[in-house]
Amino acid sequence: MGAKVDKLILRGVKWATVRASAGSVIDRTFERNYQSLVSGGIEVIPYHWYNPKLGYIEQVHTFLQAIGPAHLSAGAKLMIDLEDTKTIKAYKGIFADVGRWLAATDAQLIYLNPDFMRRYWNKEYWLDQYPLVIAHWEAPAPKVPIPWSPGCWYAWQYTTLEDGISFGLTTKEAALYVKGC
Repeated sequence: MGAKVDKLILRGVKWATVRASAGSVIDRTFERNYQSLVSGGIEVIPYHWYNPKLGYIEQVHTFLQAIGPAHLSAGAKLMIDLEDTKTIKAYKGIFADVGRWLAATDAQLIYLNPDFMRRYWNKEYWLDQYPLVIAHWEAPAPKVPIPWSPGCWYAWQYTTLEDGISFGLTTKEAALYVKGC
C-alpha cells in the first residue's frame, strides 16, 4: 500500500470508483488501481464508460472481461457511466440498451450528469430502481434528474479537484464521493 493511498484512509475514504472499461476497450490500469485501493481497505466500485455508438452486447463482454470472475464472486458493486454528450451523440431510446447492459452485468449503480438525462431521457421511469451517482460539479447541491426523487442520490461527485493521480493511482479515472440518501 502506498503512502498516497494511506492519505485516503486517513481522510476517511471508504470507497472509490475505478474505470474498468470504456466502450470496447479494457482499461489497462484497472487491476493495479483496484489492488492498490483494496489493499488499503477501500471498497472499489468498478465502472464501465458506456459508448452509445457501440452495441451494448460488445460492451457487456468488455466490462465482464475487464473485471473478471474474481471481482464478480467477491460481490463488488458495479456501475455504468453515462455522461458524454459532447464527443458522442447518444439517441433517444438509449436507455433500452442501458437496461439490457445493466441486466446482463448485474450492475447496481448508474453514474450520470443532469445534462445527459435532459438530452436523452424518454420517460424510462424504471431507472429509479438503480441508485444514482450524480456528477454535478461545483454546485451547492446536486440537481437530481427525473425519475429519481429530488434530494435522493447514492452519491454525489461534487468536484474534480482531487482525482486518482493525486492519490497515487495510475489514472484520473478514480473519483471520491460524498454519500447521499
